[in-house]
Amino acid sequence: MHQRLSLLLLFSLSLSTNAQTFYTDSKVSSTKVSFEAFASPMTMLRKVASDLQGNQVPVSDTWHAMLNTETGMVFTYKTRGLRFAVGVGQSDLRWGVSDSMGNRVNTHARYWTFPIRAGLVTQITDVFSLEVWPQLTVRKAISLEKNWLILPVAPRAETPLAAGLTVGSAFRMNDHFSFTLGAFMEFGLDDLEDAGSGPAFRSHGELPFFLGLRTGLRFSL
Repeated sequence: MHQRLSLLLLFSLSLSTNAQTFYTDSKVSSTKVSFEAFASPMTMLRKVASDLQGNQVPVSDTWHAMLNTETGMVFTYKTRGLRFAVGVGQSDLRWGVSDSMGNRVNTHARYWTFPIRAGLVTQITDVFSLEVWPQLTVRKAISLEKNWLILPVAPRAETPLAAGLTVGSAFRMNDHFSFTLGAFMEFGLDDLEDAGSGPAFRSHGELPFFLGLRTGLRFSL
C-alpha cells in the first residue's frame, strides 16, 4: 500500500514539474526596435470649411470619391508601454469634382508622406495584440495633374498636414515577423488646392477627410 502511494506521489510531482514553464532572462523578449512596411487602400472625402463667423458656405458642386493608396515604411522604438514611430512613404490621391452643369474635372496628386505615430499596444494572447495609434502625417507635394492642366506641385498647400487615428491588431507569426491590420481615419488640416481652382471656381475651402485600411508586415529585431 505504501509503495503504491509513493509511486502515485512521485507520478503527480512529475506531471506538475512538466506542466510548469520557467522563463529565464534570455527567453523573455526584449525587442525594442522594429521596422514595418505598410500599404493603405483608402478613399478621400471633403469637409467644406466654414467662414470666419462659423457659417457653412453653400456648395453647388459635387464631390466624387475615388480609390487612393498610400505605401511606405515606418521605424518603431518601444519604451515601457508606449511605442513611437516615424516613417516615409508616398500618397497617391485621386478625386473628382462636377459643377452644377455636370462638367467634371478629375485630379491626380502625388505626395511624399512622413507619418509620426505614438502607439498603445495591449497583448491579448501570445500571438494577438490590440493597437491604437494616434498619428500626425506631413505630406510634401510631388505633382498634381488635372484633365486640362499639369502642374509641378499642388497650387496651394505644398506641405499639407493631417491628424488621425488607427485602430487595429497585430498577429505574430514567429519571433521576428508580425502581420498588422487596422482601420484608420484622418482629418486634413490644410486645403489641397486654391479656393479659385476647379470647375466651379469655388470661393470656399475644402479640407480632406481620409477613410481606409492599413495592412503591414512588421519585422522585430
